[in-house]
Amino acid sequence: MNQTIITSDISLKAKLLCTLGWRMALCGAETRLIIQSVRQMGVDLGLSEVDLGLSRTGLVVKVHSGTEYCVEFKEISAFGITCLLLLN
Repeated sequence: MNQTIITSDISLKAKLLCTLGWRMALCGAETRLIIQSVRQMGVDLGLSEVDLGLSRTGLVVKVHSGTEYCVEFKEISAFGITCLLLLN
């Protein structure tokens, strides 16, 4: 019974982190900022490790807590465009 509670807890944390990164990507946040934010929130949630994969089509988050892990994926249908100003 205790194992189910731990797995459920990890699953909820993975979903939360994936949703955070997904929403940031949709708003056009820089990749660096998405990665930093998701990893920092993972640390704040007490996870031992957070692996992140980000592409134009989706976001994959794998979280570790001891020997347990969970993988979450969210599709990105419309990736936000960040504006870049170049000065000569």
